[in-house]
Order: sequence, then C-alpha cells, then structure tokens
Amino acid sequence: MKKPKMLVIGNSGSGKSTCVNLLATDKIKASMDDSYLVKKYLGLQKTVDWILNDTGDESVIASNAHETLFWDLAAAKNRRDNSLDKIFIVYLYNSVPSSRYERLKSSGRAPDHCAIPMSWDPLVNDLCRLAADISINTVDMTPEEVAGILKTLSAHLKA
Repeated sequence: MKKPKMLVIGNSGSGKSTCVNLLATDKIKASMDDSYLVKKYLGLQKTVDWILNDTGDESVIASNAHETLFWDLAAAKNRRDNSLDKIFIVYLYNSVPSSRYERLKSSGRAPDHCAIPMSWDPLVNDLCRLAADISINTVDMTPEEVAGILKTLSAHLKA
C-alpha cells in the first residue's frame, strides 16, 4: 500500500513553493506550477490521479493557487469523497496581508500581480480551511521552520 501524499494548499505568497523547494528531491514533480496545472485546471479526479501517480517519491506536493481546485477540494471533503483518502491536505496561510504582499513582491513578482491574489484572499481562506486537514499560520515562521513542520507531518502519515 502506498504512503499518503501531502498536498500543500494556500494563497499565492503563502510559502508553498518555497517549502517544497526545501524538501523535494525532484522540484518539478513536487510542484503543480512546474509540472501539471499551470494554465488550465483539469478537474479534481485528474488532479488526484496526478498527485498519487505522477509525483514519484515526492511526499510533499505544492498546489497551485487555482480557485476552482480549492472549491473542488472543499466540496470533496464535505461529502467525504474517498478519492482524497490518500491525500493529507495542509493549508499554509499568512494572517497578515501586508506581510504576504511583501513576500510576493520580494519573490520578484510585479506589484500589480501581487494585488490580484490579495483581492480574493477571504474566499480562498474559507475554501482552504474547509478542504484542509490542518491549517498553519506562517506569519512568524521562516520557510525553513514551516518546511520542518511539513517534513515531520509527512513522516507520520501512514500507509
């Protein structure tokens, strides 16, 4: 039996990609943005199949910030959809919007691109909280500290 995967979800600028980059041996396989769903969301079942079958030995996977994915994950959790039985969902968020905005800017994103995710933050927050098995506020943590928490959680997932 395969060990469950951890899917890290959250807004742009929450630290998903940074944490996965610190943990992954194959950063391409461990990131939706780099390997799967950059432009077009293909539906929950294809996403679940990709997470479980196409990410190799990577145990921590970074989701892209696609609103429809968050809707689908929240709905699947609500109806106790067994397709998510092998995926442990962690929601990373930063409770201080100005701090997240600064992280986005420091990552090299254009200021207008930083404002877009900030505008839909409340909706994403609600959806991610509904979808997640656990939520972690990263406001006072370094990426290394968050990655350490994810590594510890991942090590305790049972097949």
